[in-house]
Amino acid sequence: MSEDGRIEIARLEVQHNVSVRSICAHFLIDGGLLNQDDIFIKSKQNLLKILECASIAEIKFVVIPLLDKMSIKSSEAKIKIKDLLRELLDQYQNIKILLECDIPANEILSFLEDFRHENIGILYDLGNANAMGFDIEQEIVILNKYIEEVHVKDRFKNHGHSQRLGKGDTPLESAIGLLKNLSWRGSFILETPIFNEWENEANENFMYTKKILLQS
Repeated sequence: MSEDGRIEIARLEVQHNVSVRSICAHFLIDGGLLNQDDIFIKSKQNLLKILECASIAEIKFVVIPLLDKMSIKSSEAKIKIKDLLRELLDQYQNIKILLECDIPANEILSFLEDFRHENIGILYDLGNANAMGFDIEQEIVILNKYIEEVHVKDRFKNHGHSQRLGKGDTPLESAIGLLKNLSWRGSFILETPIFNEWENEANENFMYTKKILLQS
């Protein structure tokens, strides 16, 4: 959020030949944007600051988690979020907002088609979808043209915890294979647990994902 911090991000991107394409406004998961008065105002101000900093740092995507207390399962929540998104996108036209949702794909599609804005997309989390009992392949077919990022995560069904990739029952291979068959060109993000040895877990999960990508 500081100028020095953004300069450091840019330096590290060049040094390590990586790019920071997206950030997630995870603090919003407490439902502040669906509250009233002071709580809503504070959450909105914080989100605007994130959008401003992302714009300056030339970060393309900002993710808004519409999960848990921020879920748009109700029609009232959908209307409030649509109104807010229109305002945000008018102010920051070089940012694309990605929505991470806990509602079925058909409802997400209806929301997007009703909203109709080129700078709105979807972040699709494979592990969360599996944990919530969604048909992942069917959902990918419905939403793939709106999906900009995919979280590679392995959770068991019935709201199970995250595991090392390949240790849960999320159909990662078939999902990634389907995305490739659909000529999808977004980003895969590893959102995996670090357990006791973060570097070992990162290496294992990276190699697992690389193997799937090469064989799909």
